Amino acid sequence: GASNDSGRADAAPYVVILERRGNRHIVNLKFVQQRMQELGWAVRVLYPEDLTLDEQFAGIHNATTLVAAHGAALRWGQFLHPSAALVQLVGFPCALETQSPMGYQRRYAVVRSALRAMEADPDEDSVRRWCALLATHPRGAEKTSPPLAPSDAALLARYDRDVRHYDMIVDVPDLLSAVRRLDPTLEPEVPATSLDGLYPYQLFKPAMDSNHLRGR
Repeated sequence: GASNDSGRADAAPYVVILERRGNRHIVNLKFVQQRMQELGWAVRVLYPEDLTLDEQFAGIHNATTLVAAHGAALRWGQFLHPSAALVQLVGFPCALETQSPMGYQRRYAVVRSALRAMEADPDEDSVRRWCALLATHPRGAEKTSPPLAPSDAALLARYDRDVRHYDMIVDVPDLLSAVRRLDPTLEPEVPATSLDGLYPYQLFKPAMDSNHLRGR
């Protein structure tokens, strides 16, 4: 389990990444793996679609950090060791997700994607405004959300608000930072008392250069 190695001086993270064969694919996965391995971390990539439930459980239950896209795969967080970390990846450059009230893991972070996950040549100001509108007008809340000016309504309709339809271009340094702050082999004394206080949320992830997508 996650706690078995946390007291050893030579302990290192064991990161399990749940990758998908359909949508919500991690576009720069090979760079994520490469940087983690260069740091001496053990990394395993699992494709849940290819595995039985028993095989999925066997694959994740010893992870010190589990990384998965927004979606049902995050439910595996409830089967991790209580000291393990859970990192949610989202395909937006903005994210309003907080952890479910079920509270699978207290060591928890959300890592957002690069602007290019939205479109090939995005306008940063427009996406920044879209993220702000998403905060007040989430998908499915049209009847209860306040009315919008025509220009804002047009901008909100410009991009799909369903994060499940986006692949992820992960900010590798951001993901590495989350693991460093939350993995019990690296931070065994992090207090597990707050769902949102251990890793600060930010509404918008600004544009990244290619080095951030490769982890350099």
